[in-house]
Amino acid sequence: MKKLTLASLVLAGISTAVFAAPKDGDTDTASATLKWSAEMPIVADGEWMTITGQGGKAALDNGALTINNDGTFDSEPIVMEIRSFDANTGTIGELLEVGKSTGVTVGTLRYAVERTHFESDKGTDLSGVSGQLKEGTLGPVDSAGKETVATVTSWTIHNANGESFPTLTGGENVTAEAVIRVDASYITN
Repeated sequence: MKKLTLASLVLAGISTAVFAAPKDGDTDTASATLKWSAEMPIVADGEWMTITGQGGKAALDNGALTINNDGTFDSEPIVMEIRSFDANTGTIGELLEVGKSTGVTVGTLRYAVERTHFESDKGTDLSGVSGQLKEGTLGPVDSAGKETVATVTSWTIHNANGESFPTLTGGENVTAEAVIRVDASYITN
């Protein structure tokens, strides 16, 4: 019995030493894999308008998606600009301005979310995650859309109330994709 108690005390001492705080001169190492990637977003031009990135760049920037320990998520913003466009020549013009006359006046702009989609490169089922898109000045936007005069918008995606990703594995790459539709109504002068 004494040998069993002594052995238990020795094992307890060893396990305490394993989880003890570091001492002067101890070293420790951790690592993480960082990844950057780019994918050209798909833009379907209208006949008289198109969507560009900030400053009229042909490509929209990609935004980083942050997944928290509890599975909730948010993102950095992606800026979109609505510009005039000539479908016959493929020429991208100036920012559209609601109410400003250039022979034809844009009366209203309406932004709507056509769909959101999440995908995992490891095959994790993310079909139950829908997310919520939010524009900086409009707030949450859904398929019903929101009318505005804003031709420069800033979009983020985050989890809807009570929504989170299932357990993900280290190194798993999750992509959030949203299709934003912009409808313009024109007034002829």
